[in-house]
Amino acid sequence: MATTQTSVQNQDNIILESAKIEYSLNDGNTLVNLGLADNVSLTFASTPRDVQPGNGPAPDVVKGSAAQSAEISADLWELGMQALEDLTGGLFTKGAIAGTVVTGGVEDIAADTTTDGGFTAFTGQQYDESVPTAIGIIDTSNSYVLDTDYRIIKMGNLWGALWMSGSVYDPTLVISVTSTYTPASEEYTTVGGTSAQTDVFMKVTQIVPRTDVTYDVHNIWEFFKCFQTGDLVTALKNKDDTDPAARIPLTMTAELDSDRAVGSQLMKIRRLQVDH
Repeated sequence: MATTQTSVQNQDNIILESAKIEYSLNDGNTLVNLGLADNVSLTFASTPRDVQPGNGPAPDVVKGSAAQSAEISADLWELGMQALEDLTGGLFTKGAIAGTVVTGGVEDIAADTTTDGGFTAFTGQQYDESVPTAIGIIDTSNSYVLDTDYRIIKMGNLWGALWMSGSVYDPTLVISVTSTYTPASEEYTTVGGTSAQTDVFMKVTQIVPRTDVTYDVHNIWEFFKCFQTGDLVTALKNKDDTDPAARIPLTMTAELDSDRAVGSQLMKIRRLQVDH
């Protein structure tokens, strides 16, 4: 008969299932979701000091950690061209060729999918990432007023609307956006010959659903200064494979950010209790 050796000490410490991976080019102010992934893994590494006198044991005062680093790895399902440029710190460069201009293109944003202070990216984007023109926004009853009911901003590489509780904005209604834009007829990336890389802020969010209490546990890891390392391998599969989706392994290595306070230069781990 099995013997119970211990019991659960704190269920909030139990981590279940996978997580969402995001990155930012502006220290976490604007985040881009990397989408589907397998095998999300987070590693903290500490390199000990290697000190050994020739005539006796090393004193405790010289022992400790010589360096700390961290690593985020995952097998990505959907590594887009913009993310490829951003995550590699500019080793890859994204480009596009102009297609045919769309004049007065209309898209409908479903009711109850926007929020005051929230952002909605437009479907119609310019091939060169400039702002679409002739933008008009209405719902079933009203015309929206720029800088009163919405602002036009760029989040990541996408233009869209930041909603504001101004004169007529109503999230319960279908919102229609008209604009003029020139989409890309082709997107591409180039690589080779560049050595400099810019760093990237990474964020991993993992939610543990709880049914025994009134909240879910949100575990959040933030890595302040990351660089893409290792190989980006796109291994295509057999046409008859029962799982035909190719994954691209991504490794981001975090190093110390000397602009931050000592003791807080590598990463931050947060735990939130979020009501259902």
